Amino acid sequence: MSVSSVTNSTVASTDLAATANKSLDKMAFLKLLITQIQYQDPMSPMDDTQFVSQLAQFSSLEQMQELNSGFSTYANSALANQAFSLIGRWVDYTDAKSGQTLTGRVNSVSFEGGKPKLSIGDATVDLARVVDVYPDSGSIGAGKLTQQALAMIGKSVEYPDPESGTIASGVVSSVSIVNGWPVLNIGATSVDARDIIGAPSPAPSSSSGDAILQAQAMVGHRVRYINADQQTVEAKVDSMSLDNGTPKLLIGSKLVGLSSIIAVY
Repeated sequence: MSVSSVTNSTVASTDLAATANKSLDKMAFLKLLITQIQYQDPMSPMDDTQFVSQLAQFSSLEQMQELNSGFSTYANSALANQAFSLIGRWVDYTDAKSGQTLTGRVNSVSFEGGKPKLSIGDATVDLARVVDVYPDSGSIGAGKLTQQALAMIGKSVEYPDPESGTIASGVVSSVSIVNGWPVLNIGATSVDARDIIGAPSPAPSSSSGDAILQAQAMVGHRVRYINADQQTVEAKVDSMSLDNGTPKLLIGSKLVGLSSIIAVY
């Protein structure tokens, strides 16, 4: 092999090292160096410093690759955490097809090409298309949220409509307690009080404290409840008392547990 061919090979290897992040891995680079050694001109062998220089170049590029990969992993991890934090929350997002701003609840998170996607109804939404996130009223605690819900009776409130994907409004006629949480009855629609837009989110209280707050909030309101004979009765709550630490509603001469309450007016 001529000296010029060896020189050309050396130049080619240097160029390849400069673009190692695109087409050349470490093993291929070492194989190329071994090939150079095997076919070098015995009358003009390669200097040791050339090997060291080329290896140093590759090591530097490899470190840059690892650093870039680390930043990319961190960025993807941060995006994933942000996406997971939105599960169960109501958001406004820009529809990719129509360009309209729609509203929906984030049901789950999936990944496409390593990037998080939000599942909102039947739509798969890029995290970058989210333009607003509504307050998580569930963090207020059931007791305080019940107080707020009862204060909304007779008032107009706004809430995300999952069917239309828009913000709807209506007057609250009554409040029901479902699985310990207040549900607003708005016309023929039942809306979880946690979905009402604009509710504040103070620190949560304990479960026992929630029950007491719920009971206190019902005092003076008319309620519909199921009595011991499994009949539906409607009456006014006179006061609240504690029975072995458990809050009970005094309705007439009877103590009624919160679990028996169907609706509050």
